[in-house]
Amino acid sequence: VGVGAVVLVRDDVSEDAVYALCADIFDNAASLTDTHAKYGEVTLEYAASMTSVPYHAGAVKYFAEKGITVAGK
Repeated sequence: VGVGAVVLVRDDVSEDAVYALCADIFDNAASLTDTHAKYGEVTLEYAASMTSVPYHAGAVKYFAEKGITVAGK
């Protein structure tokens, strides 16, 4: 049994803020395993597989820079 999490962001949150949030989560995940082992399971590929809602423009930009296409609004 496993539980996945999705971070939802309102449309009025700035592109820069959402981009920074994505960068903080994914760029630092490996170094954060000391604080919580679950960070070892955080991957861009899994995050990009979520299709229940469109991605915020800031997330689309972040993933694109990593070579991953996700569906935005």
